[in-house]
Amino acid sequence: MRRNKCGLTCILLALFLLTGCAAENPSTDQYHVALVAKSTQTEFWLSVFAGAEAAATEYNVKLSITGPETEEDYETQNRMIAD
Repeated sequence: MRRNKCGLTCILLALFLLTGCAAENPSTDQYHVALVAKSTQTEFWLSVFAGAEAAATEYNVKLSITGPETEEDYETQNRMIAD
């Protein structure tokens, strides 16, 4: 009797573990990420854009990149964030 309980417990444990490993249905929803940069002309932000575009392609994310031309144009940047 004790051997049967132990065997049943092991089988149930294995089933629970295998159930947790089952593949889920992949989501068909596509996320949209907006990147508002401080500037669109500096070398640093151009590098950030390249990395963001590579990640968006890898993870199937729609990416929108925007920003003012110069880093000193705070009003335009704030307006872009608000919109």
